[in-house]
Amino acid sequence: MNSEIEKIKENIDEVTEKTFKVIKQVYDYQRESNPKKSKMWSEVGSRIIFPKYSEHRKSEEIDRISEQELRFVFVEQLILYANENKLDIYYSVETPTDGRYKFSGVEKPEKSDYGVSARTDLSIHDKDFKRICLIEFKNPKASNYEKDILKLDQETSDLKYFIQIIKNYDKRTINKLAKMTEKMSSARIEYRCYCLEKGKLYPFDK
Repeated sequence: MNSEIEKIKENIDEVTEKTFKVIKQVYDYQRESNPKKSKMWSEVGSRIIFPKYSEHRKSEEIDRISEQELRFVFVEQLILYANENKLDIYYSVETPTDGRYKFSGVEKPEKSDYGVSARTDLSIHDKDFKRICLIEFKNPKASNYEKDILKLDQETSDLKYFIQIIKNYDKRTINKLAKMTEKMSSARIEYRCYCLEKGKLYPFDK
């Protein structure tokens, strides 16, 4: 990894760290189902909230905690960070992939000339609009990571990230994440995960 890419990686890591701090504040103080007025949005760092599911929804989960809130907060922090540090970078959302993929009708997702173009959640571009970082975001209940790992592994970019929030964890969760991160490590994908309830970064204590 050359020095320029290493610097960009440091930038993305700092934005991710700031994102997790803000999303924790959002989780603690800006949930539609349990609003708290002890902090203003300016102290939290974002105006976004975790919305409430319908009262008629048969679920123990009252708040919808998804990757959408995570992605929006990340973009907010990316813009702030780029402006503060005068970085000449750009971003695109739901970026069409260069490769074609088959996700249905096959035992495992695969890259295929007979497949279709997929989407990357967020791409960061340099001043020439070249894709320098690809990012996939995931929610707490995501169970199928194979598609996202395949896309990140096969697409061309200097940096690739898989960023996730989870509500809580137990031993089973830790074991599941350990298996997943092994695959990401072999594909040179940077994995970042944050637990909202405990305020901890992965790897978690068992």
